[in-house]
Amino acid sequence: MADKPDPARAWKVVEKALRDGDVERLDQASDDEVKRQMRAAGIAGEPVLSPEELIARARERARGQGREANGGVKVAALRARPRTREIVTWLAVAAFGVLVIGVAVERREVEAWFQRAPDTIGPDVPPPPTVAERAASLRHEAFEACDDTRWVLCEQKLDEARKIDPGGESALDVRRARKSVDGALHWDGGGKGGLK
Repeated sequence: MADKPDPARAWKVVEKALRDGDVERLDQASDDEVKRQMRAAGIAGEPVLSPEELIARARERARGQGREANGGVKVAALRARPRTREIVTWLAVAAFGVLVIGVAVERREVEAWFQRAPDTIGPDVPPPPTVAERAASLRHEAFEACDDTRWVLCEQKLDEARKIDPGGESALDVRRARKSVDGALHWDGGGKGGLK
């Protein structure tokens, strides 16, 4: 390492020359004189090469290394390949992005899958009406038919409601509707051969 110049010491020599006003003297000195002064200051090193000399040395070194490695056979340069690690990293990032988008779009389905409840997947469908709700709906339709004097329809709706909810027949409005239907449809004219 003794043949390599010490940059710190070289800079000190340059600073000293600048302080002492020796810049003009160094500028007019020949290369040999500058080298001698650098050696005297304890700064040894190789001469500064021109770009052409640097390229020539690099070519010589490359030729020498190629011959040593392959027994004098020239080696063709390989094309640069993308690093496998970079490709894998990008694929992992892309897969994660697709997963995040999929979860955001299909959130309910993913939650249902994780909860192991496949029956919750699908659109929000209200539960079917209970027996009491269905009977109440039929009775409501019957009351409307009775109000419009559609007696046959009124009786049919009341009968359907009675089949699914017999307990609802005791309600006051149902008894009134039955009485109206009986009076309208089953009037027998005082027992003398009317409708029955």
